[in-house]
Amino acid sequence: MTEVEVKLTLEESGYRKVIDHFQSSLQETLDQWNIFFDTPDGELGSQRCSFRLRQIKSDKNPERWFICCKKGGQLSQGVAIRPETEAEIDKDAGNKILSNPNLIFKLSPQIIQNELQEVSSSKFEIIGDFRTIRRVISFAGMKIEADESFLPDNSVFFELEIECENPQQAKKEIEAELNKIGVSFVDSTKGKMARLMSLPPEKRISRKSCVID
Repeated sequence: MTEVEVKLTLEESGYRKVIDHFQSSLQETLDQWNIFFDTPDGELGSQRCSFRLRQIKSDKNPERWFICCKKGGQLSQGVAIRPETEAEIDKDAGNKILSNPNLIFKLSPQIIQNELQEVSSSKFEIIGDFRTIRRVISFAGMKIEADESFLPDNSVFFELEIECENPQQAKKEIEAELNKIGVSFVDSTKGKMARLMSLPPEKRISRKSCVID
């Protein structure tokens, strides 16, 4: 599928104001751990392809794990459009991958393997990770994902994302609401993985041990 979403960057004060404003519309809070993989020679990165394992802990639902592949795409004027393939795996498979990154292709569902045949026989390694606290908010028939993301260098950034079919209309509506409550924002100019990969290589991985109990 093709993922289409509005992406706006906020300052921390504006983000907190948004959370307070939409408190009654908060549906769920997710604690996401995002781990990215590539071949040792960076073959996927050279093709503008990301390969991600995500653990999601929720305050409302059981823990879940997903593998995702994104290819190419663009981010312009706060609207991101990118082909995305995602599939759920079980926790045991997730922990096996973290213990041995070379297992990620083998343990990926077929729909993911189909997208990555060119690296099916390659070795893999973890190239970076970060944590996001995602607060899911209902607004005007849409779902706002209010993200507070923590990079391994201890920097934090704040974004609002709205996945939708009509990004221009969604952008217009959320921007009007932000202006109404006095929250400043700018169009996001890079994705979360791009922020992570802009760090020096030695600062891209946050956890000494990747196995989760």
